[in-house]
Amino acid sequence: MSYLFFFSYARNDNEKCLIDFYNEIVKETAKRKGINESSTGFRDVSIELGESWPDSVANALKTSSVFLYLHSPNYFSSEWCGKEWYIYNLRIEKHNKRMPVMIPILWIPKKDLPDCVSAIQYSHEDLGELYSKEGLRYVMNLEEDKVYRKFIVALSKKIVNISEDYYLPEIKDIKPFQCILNPFIKISGIETNKKSFKNFNYNLVFQEIDILSEYIKSLTMSIDSLKKNVDAVRAMEEVSNKIKALALESAINAARADKYGKEFAILANELRKLSEQSQQKAGDIATFSASSLEVVEKADEALTKLSKISQMICDLSSDAE
Repeated sequence: MSYLFFFSYARNDNEKCLIDFYNEIVKETAKRKGINESSTGFRDVSIELGESWPDSVANALKTSSVFLYLHSPNYFSSEWCGKEWYIYNLRIEKHNKRMPVMIPILWIPKKDLPDCVSAIQYSHEDLGELYSKEGLRYVMNLEEDKVYRKFIVALSKKIVNISEDYYLPEIKDIKPFQCILNPFIKISGIETNKKSFKNFNYNLVFQEIDILSEYIKSLTMSIDSLKKNVDAVRAMEEVSNKIKALALESAINAARADKYGKEFAILANELRKLSEQSQQKAGDIATFSASSLEVVEKADEALTKLSKISQMICDLSSDAE
């Protein structure tokens, strides 16, 4: 099952209040989009957070069109939340195109954000001036709920518009929980002559390596397919040679059709069969050509990614000098 949005939040951030917010944004967005509430939003309702992804969470991370995540000190100190954020951001990075499908929700405004989060420029003013200054927690506690209602409507519009304007392809697999990097962790206690290491660079290197590994897997599959299609080329050459020989023999017999009409008819029939085989193999050749082009393109993408990783490592090394 796929969802319109995934709601990522820290459990210790006044969960009851956040569940009320989640239910209201689901209801408003479902009406605006014209879909069932059951397929509108997803939030993890597992009793305990374990060391592996529940199937429901993994599926929602792989398929959701939009990712809502709650800005708060608790969120950025949560390993679970960090890994949810990382997986969704990786989906975007895999397609080499920055899309505004990750929407931060200001619960408690926080200036000192993780580098990976602050690197993504985002404006909150379109969801309300008071909200952008004080955050959702403050707005929900106001005696008059007019400001909160405006926020819910504005956010639901934003979710629907983004889901319709941008398409983020699904991913097939998610790595085991323990193998995923938490991008919110900072490296502490490492000082250099020039400046401290920036954990953001460190995280990006590993993120690019994840992306490169996917390209390499895809490239390997394409190469395997290419090897199979080599047989099609050889078969095409063999068929072509037979057709040429039969065509010559048919031409000779055509001149003697009166005497050898039966033999000529048999040869003509064989020629027709081989022509059909030739057409079929020609289709295989077209597939072969397309596969060749795909391999070249994927190899080029992989080399580009490898070059980017190398530059990141060079930059990281320079910081350490």
